[in-house]
Amino acid sequence: MKNIQIPNDLFLALVRYHLLDMEEYGDEIRKGLEKKLDAMALRELYSKSKEAPTSEERENARQEYLDRRGVPDSFRWGASFAEIYRGVARSCRFQPEKEGTAEAIRLEQPSRSEAPQR
Repeated sequence: MKNIQIPNDLFLALVRYHLLDMEEYGDEIRKGLEKKLDAMALRELYSKSKEAPTSEERENARQEYLDRRGVPDSFRWGASFAEIYRGVARSCRFQPEKEGTAEAIRLEQPSRSEAPQR
């Protein structure tokens, strides 16, 4: 079972509501729990956007995460990270042998004609 942390104010409101029968804390508890559930859902989407098995699933989770966070389309990157990374890898003379693995990247040796002259 997983532990979940809640703010101290929410905990105290729960104690007052359940143990002291102070029903005026019901709305505060409802709002606090909704806020916590939203934060948990966002964290789950963020994790999925980084760890999903396929790039399509990662991109879908990333888009849903940004939608829920309220990030406008005009502020988002047009290309996925993988597309940008491949472009940077080519411009830096890195050649990925296998897509998506850091161990598979090696530095290409420049030919003698491209080597800087000293």
